[in-house]
Order: sequence, then C-alpha cells, then structure tokens
Amino acid sequence: MDGVQLFLTTLIAGIAATALFIAARVRRGGVPALIAKAVASVLFIATACAALAANPNNAAANRRLAQIELARGDYASARAHLEAAYGAAPSNRATRQLLGELYAVAGESERAAEMLSTVDVSLNQLDLRVFWYTHIGEQEKAERLKLRGRFNTARRLGEAWELGPLAVFLCSDAVSYTHLTLPTIYSV
Repeated sequence: MDGVQLFLTTLIAGIAATALFIAARVRRGGVPALIAKAVASVLFIATACAALAANPNNAAANRRLAQIELARGDYASARAHLEAAYGAAPSNRATRQLLGELYAVAGESERAAEMLSTVDVSLNQLDLRVFWYTHIGEQEKAERLKLRGRFNTARRLGEAWELGPLAVFLCSDAVSYTHLTLPTIYSV
C-alpha cells in the first residue's frame, strides 16, 4: 500500500468513525438531530468519494453514492455510479435492482424489464420505492416503476415441477376442506 492509499484509508476510517460518533450521540429528534444527520450525510459522501478516489471500481461506494443521488433526484450521476457498480460487480442484487429502478423511472422500459427480471422482488421491494416517488411528488416516475415492477414480482405462473405435486395433493384423499394443512410434498 503506497502513501496515498494509506492516507485515503486512514481518512476514510476517521470520517466513518466521526459519522458513527455523531449518530450515536444524537438519538433524540429536533434541530440538533437534523444537523447531526446532515453532517453524517456529508461525512458519508466524503467517505464514499475517498473510497472511489482510492479505487474507482469500488462497487459498494458507487452503489451507495448512487442511492444518495437517486434520493436527491440527480439521476444522471446516479446512473453513472450504478453502471460503474454494475460493471464492477454484476452479481450484486441491490445494484441490479437500483439500476432497474433507474431505467424504469427514466422511461427505458425494456432495459428496466431486462434488469429487474434478474432480481427477486417477491417481497415487493419496489413498492417502497413507488411510495418514495409518490411522496416526493414524482407521480409519473412512481407509475413507471409500478408498471415495470408489476411484471417482475412473484406473481407468476408456476413451473410444471412446482405445480405437479400440488395437483396430486389436491386430488388426493389427504385434502380436508375443514382443516387444510399442506404436508411437505417435496423439498427444494
């Protein structure tokens, strides 16, 4: 590790420790808490920027900066950071979900569908993001994301191997309509 990397690593550690200290000291609401959160946010951004200065391919730093930029409405910067994060770590689920979201709100439905089809959103993770866009007054973006997310959730047709055992069970004498308990027919 050369001198610049050592300096940046030390700087990152110091900034992160300061942000954690501020967050731990201010647990109550009010103006001091808001100021502390703003300071912690600035320190976090500085930490991520320092991490990117040391390694521009740092997927986590790129993704986290993109999350902040998405929240601020800076979609161009968010896109640049998410595409860099995806290039560095294409297997990261959070990066693919955020990139799919970004494509959806930008109106790039085919790219959004392609990206979101690689992400399990069966727990309706996109619903929170739809709420966010509605909350900040970006109804059009919320609708675009809602439309894209609707086709990529767990609401799907099952595969034959998934439906077969269920059909056999439902046709068997084991089914009781007064007290329906589904036995484990197969394990995945």
